[in-house]
Amino acid sequence: MPRQQSFRKVNTESCKKENIQIEHVTENQFHIYSKEDVLRMVYREWREEKMRYFQFEDATLQYPEAACVAISNEAFRKGAERVIYRFYELKEDGETIVGKEMIAKESRFIIENNLQDEEKRKDFVQDFCSNQQLACRIAEEFNAKMDSLSKVHERTPKIKFLDCFVYMLHDINAGNLSVLVEERLDQSKWRKWNTDRELIEGMDSTPQFSEDELYNTMDTNQIALNLGNEKDSDGKKESDNYELQNKKTQSSSKKNDNPIIFSPFEVAQAFSYFSYFATGKQRLICNLQGVYIENENLIKLSDPVIHCNKKSQRHCIHGRTDLGWKGIEMFHDMHKHYYNDLCRLVTYGFKRNEIQSSAAIFNPHVD
Repeated sequence: MPRQQSFRKVNTESCKKENIQIEHVTENQFHIYSKEDVLRMVYREWREEKMRYFQFEDATLQYPEAACVAISNEAFRKGAERVIYRFYELKEDGETIVGKEMIAKESRFIIENNLQDEEKRKDFVQDFCSNQQLACRIAEEFNAKMDSLSKVHERTPKIKFLDCFVYMLHDINAGNLSVLVEERLDQSKWRKWNTDRELIEGMDSTPQFSEDELYNTMDTNQIALNLGNEKDSDGKKESDNYELQNKKTQSSSKKNDNPIIFSPFEVAQAFSYFSYFATGKQRLICNLQGVYIENENLIKLSDPVIHCNKKSQRHCIHGRTDLGWKGIEMFHDMHKHYYNDLCRLVTYGFKRNEIQSSAAIFNPHVD
């Protein structure tokens, strides 16, 4: 059986290797672990009344013929919070790849600071899984909302966040290592559809963020969310202003009763605004990145940023990219000009009683 190797450092592989497909792995490029040294776990989360519960359930390797796993000793990508490695399940020979290529994610903070602390790794994977499941649940509600709307054509793309798993690897040199594993998407088709701070595809220019100007830009001709206050500059309540904007949309839509096919870009913006209302104005999911799979008409996403507008003793509830209320403000300032008809359609009808019930379903953290 192949031998394990020393604790890996954050070396990055050549960009030329990124899209190379391989059928076998070698010991000089991968760390290889036999099935006896691997525990695969699935994250489960549920609610009972107002309490949230979770657990990691043991599971077999994804492919029946798999007897080993391999993780590359060089990262092929780094994010703000994560370092990403190639990951495969292997046949008993310890070389032949079975199934699809996957990726393993580890905390950049832990790796770059050489913190061989399994408890910190467990915290990282738990937070990631919790965030991803929250995004998954809201995406399901978002898709259902679009299905219920006669103005939204059935060919409008749906959203899905990738399922993630945890592989605990027993390393003879580094001890137990918990890593996140998920499907690897086609990097050549990878897109970022929205963010809270930079220019992305579909935008004409990069807006400059200014808190002082934020509230001055809000009026009923743009986006009527009035994120900062319960009343707008005219003294109207947010719900009144919001409904006025949606009535305009409904009135204009009567001129054309044909369902509309919205683009992936429009769907992404609508999902982020929907997440804000679906969580009772407590959270906003953005930084939507992934791949649009044309033959499935599906936008597959991973690594969302979740900004939480909630006072808590715990700083950055959803990780180091959670900027709280300021993150929500920044997203709005970036995207207010891209608030489209689908945004208005999927967020219409969120009155206070609906917001409260949605918050009880979706908010995963109990302080």
